[in-house]
Amino acid sequence: MASPEQRSEDICEALSTSRSLRLLNLARLPEDYAYGLETFEIGQCPPYSTMSYTWGPPLNTKQCEEDYTRDSHRIITLLTSRGKRHLPIGRKLYEGLQKVLPEVQYLWVDAICINQNDTAERSIQVPLMGSIYADANSVLVWLGLDESNVEDFRWIHENFYAALKEYVERRWFRRAWIFQEISLSRNVIVLVGSSRISWDAMADIGTYLERSGHGTLIDAPTEKNLRLGFECNSLGVSREIVLIRSLGFEDWNAYFALIAGSFEPKTGQPWTGDSEIEKWHGYALLVICMLRFYDATVSQDMVYGILGLLERQRPPDFELPIRADYEQSPRDLYTLTAFYFIKHTASLFALSLIESPELRRRQDLPSWVLDFSSPQTTGVLSMQFIEGGPFTACGICVGSPESRKISGATLELEGAYFDEVTEVTTNGWEPKQALASLQLLEEALHIVGTTTTYSKPPIDLLAEVLLCGAETLDAPSGLLVLLGTNTGDGQASTSKDSSLFFRAWALTNVVMAADSGIPYDSVLEAMQTLEEQDLLSAGKSFSAEVQDIFDAIKDSQKHPDDPEPLQVINTVSLLNGIFIVEANKFCIFKKLFRTSRGYIGFGNSSMQVGDQVWMLCGGRTPFILGPALEEETYTLIGETYLSGCMEGEMITEELKARIGPVHLI
Repeated sequence: MASPEQRSEDICEALSTSRSLRLLNLARLPEDYAYGLETFEIGQCPPYSTMSYTWGPPLNTKQCEEDYTRDSHRIITLLTSRGKRHLPIGRKLYEGLQKVLPEVQYLWVDAICINQNDTAERSIQVPLMGSIYADANSVLVWLGLDESNVEDFRWIHENFYAALKEYVERRWFRRAWIFQEISLSRNVIVLVGSSRISWDAMADIGTYLERSGHGTLIDAPTEKNLRLGFECNSLGVSREIVLIRSLGFEDWNAYFALIAGSFEPKTGQPWTGDSEIEKWHGYALLVICMLRFYDATVSQDMVYGILGLLERQRPPDFELPIRADYEQSPRDLYTLTAFYFIKHTASLFALSLIESPELRRRQDLPSWVLDFSSPQTTGVLSMQFIEGGPFTACGICVGSPESRKISGATLELEGAYFDEVTEVTTNGWEPKQALASLQLLEEALHIVGTTTTYSKPPIDLLAEVLLCGAETLDAPSGLLVLLGTNTGDGQASTSKDSSLFFRAWALTNVVMAADSGIPYDSVLEAMQTLEEQDLLSAGKSFSAEVQDIFDAIKDSQKHPDDPEPLQVINTVSLLNGIFIVEANKFCIFKKLFRTSRGYIGFGNSSMQVGDQVWMLCGGRTPFILGPALEEETYTLIGETYLSGCMEGEMITEELKARIGPVHLI
């Protein structure tokens, strides 16, 4: 929904039924230049369109914000059941009404058709929005009068990255409500000034950026601005929901089962694949996860903004567990919604979505409650497939829904302590920050060099942890031919050990450091120490590889027509790029750590020495908990990847004997 417009009075009478809605009649009467505002019942409306827009300035530029702040509203005249009424509306909406397609007579616009001053009416109308958008002939996406970069976007092969980045930074692309508005519409038409753009073309580009990981390469997220990079992906996120709707619910059962692995609310039995309710739980969690790329002016709308989607997929005889109620505080809404899914999904997926505390926008929530208003910065480990299946850190220790309880702000689960964190890197994963990446590399080499828990070489271990268990990575066949790895039939191998990509990333960090004047001797010394201990795989030393890169750079400058030095440089660059794309999926703002028993993993950036690794019954990953001030209570830091503990290895008879209640606050 748009931000509530300022109303000087109620413009018309209250809606007569819970299925009533108002439509704006754009056939203005010439004698008074007024719009009609008429009431209909859902399912009995004339053909109509809806408008999707944002209430504020269309662009994030300072000039645009100042312009729309200084001149923010317009007055329109409405003919209602109470006679002629004047209504102030946002300038952006007013401009959009002037550009509506001439063939559209009836239009639904939330700021006009819902009485924004009446919270009771808003609570009734919000659940109907799924039907309103699904029944509409089309959705008109209004991005504003500014047409800059429209032509660049149409001809995407010209100025691709610049045009796309500027284009999706328009405020409309951040709105939580577009998720539902676009997904449920049969036909989407994008209007920019006097131009039209194909929505499918826009969505396909966004989907490519999201799935390939290139969106974060264009402009990687930073702690100051979490939306950089993710704004490029927002188009693809919306398109995913459109695909879910068009492919049909049944085709996504396996994906929903992966997310939920749920309990039935009535029977308490584990999911068997036959329950439509369990499929709905998985669908709901997927939508909630994807919605977090967006923003809403009203905090409750980060949940209410998807009720239309959830209602339309609701199984028969199943009552929607979430109802729009704007009298309910965001804290209570978020808490009760989070607990519902924690209790009814075996996988504890809702806990896996928890962000690091410093990235939360709301500081009034218990640590175990998802901040629906904070963006999802990285991938969720519980959705990761390794060798065809998800992680199963808890083994067969699933627990039961009865063991999951809430008392005030305290959540009770079943679980057991596993290990304590004894060392954490100072820096997290920030691939575009030369100094931070170099320091992370140095600290990571030290951490793996001091553990004797694993038999694999440290480089292989680091690559595995940063890639969440992926021991090989695919690369373009042409690149692998250059590397000299072929299959028996002479064709290039489709993958290489992930340690090769890690070494390319390490080499690139040293080159970037040298180029920026940052000392890098400590990294070379750390690598040499591991080599001298025979902990690294046999082959050319890292120092020799660094020298090869420096020589290639010098040779390419002296002999620009010689292809050999460029081949060396480009090979390392491509391997480094592939490694960053894959690591970005899960490691943004994450830190590496070591436990007292020598296990290596990574977790949220707020973790610190003294935090604990726990197995929580039902969780697909281990979790990091921080001891709280209250005795025998903990704060949830987040899920973690812990090498050697992701496939049930933690679950010994001794640990199972210690499983008991754990309280999170």
